Amino acid sequence: LVTRLGGSKASVLHFEDIEAAFAGFDTPQRAATYHREAQQLLSGWCCSSHPAFTNRGGEVPYVLPPLPGQREWRGSAELQPAVAALVQLFEAANETAVANELAP
Repeated sequence: LVTRLGGSKASVLHFEDIEAAFAGFDTPQRAATYHREAQQLLSGWCCSSHPAFTNRGGEVPYVLPPLPGQREWRGSAELQPAVAALVQLFEAANETAVANELAP
């Protein structure tokens, strides 16, 4: 993804169906590579005073949920505390479907 789009001047990428856009993924490792690279292109939300995000300067990262049926990618190690906090916050807001998508 980074190799193919790295030279693009576009500021927004919009995919209706990511698996169709890339013709699916032939191995779980390729899906995980795509997911890791796509995650690196995302920005976060700024700024939160929630204690879970103070170590990130208040930035709440946008976290890609796994693709349907994908369990291989669980995010980079530095995102894990933010993901755990987001899961708890979505559960507290009774947004269990979103929490379940993000939960490791």
